[in-house]
Amino acid sequence: MQIHPTVAGLRAALDAERARGARIAFVPTMGNLHEGHASLMRQGHDHADVVVASVFVNRLQFGPNEDFDRYPRTMEADCARMQAAGVTHVFAPAEAELYPQPQTMKVVPDPVLADMVSFGAAPALIAYEWALKGLGRWGWIAAFVYCACAALRLARFNVNTAVVDKRYFQGLPSPAAAALVTGFIWIMTE
Repeated sequence: MQIHPTVAGLRAALDAERARGARIAFVPTMGNLHEGHASLMRQGHDHADVVVASVFVNRLQFGPNEDFDRYPRTMEADCARMQAAGVTHVFAPAEAELYPQPQTMKVVPDPVLADMVSFGAAPALIAYEWALKGLGRWGWIAAFVYCACAALRLARFNVNTAVVDKRYFQGLPSPAAAALVTGFIWIMTE
């Protein structure tokens, strides 16, 4: 098993593998490997001649309140597990190899889009897959209507900046509606 700390070193090794006609499988990881990783590495041999794994703890995958510095780095144990799984090449770069400039970018998802996916699209997809698929086109339409209604509900909520009079019913919030729909389908299919 060869360990490559640079992009150039890995490219040279893989170019040599390709030159001899080898197919290459790649298993990206952040290290601290467990049996799930090893299983993927072993499966790589079912699809390729050479299995490459990476071990790189990417600072950009950690949010502002997540502790990048405390993420376990267990390279020695990881190498033993990768070798046992039949990995041929390990790409283990330092952060400066992939990000020569300091990374200051922060990824902040749009909360409206996150709400739409979590409380509109995801429950609609679950409802369709679990219970509505058998209805054909009507099942698709029902899932779409739910998703559209969740979008309208979120849009109404997001533009309603004034204090709402609590004496009047404002409708079921999207998270509760999502839980109600998926819970009902889950209970009915068990």
